[in-house]
Amino acid sequence: TYFMTRQYRGEVITAMKALVATLSYLRRRKMTKFLGQSHPTSLLFQCCLGDVLSVLAHCVGSSSYIDSNICGCCGETSDDKAALLINNAVSLWELGAFHYRTALRGCVKISGPDHPNVASTASALARCLRELGRRDEAIKVLSLVASNVSEISAEARRIDAGTKRAPS
Repeated sequence: TYFMTRQYRGEVITAMKALVATLSYLRRRKMTKFLGQSHPTSLLFQCCLGDVLSVLAHCVGSSSYIDSNICGCCGETSDDKAALLINNAVSLWELGAFHYRTALRGCVKISGPDHPNVASTASALARCLRELGRRDEAIKVLSLVASNVSEISAEARRIDAGTKRAPS
């Protein structure tokens, strides 16, 4: 079994919070604003932020040791914004779901529903929703993606069947 000391677990959580703070800062930079919210790089960045928040939510949810808060709007670890501080797994899962949902909408819009990023982002969003107790919503998200994958697979099989020749 994997054993993590209380001190090490606290260090991991603190490092994850610092990463969230850094990514939140980078999201506000001019380059991201210049590219626009619909640019593939911006959407990938939203997924990355969702990934880090999900890992942090898992760590916080499985730990009783939390030594600092993190601001939900900017990622700062200051206590100056006490109303916006996130120090529980539920809030982190919610924030992760927000970033995944933003990325999912953008991916579908610019790349179409059959793009691989759509399926992976939908899966990550569904995980957040499941952790929040919103299983029906998670199933709906996955069902929409699964039905689209089935249609694409059926079309690929039809195309493949049309290109095969009978042996002579």
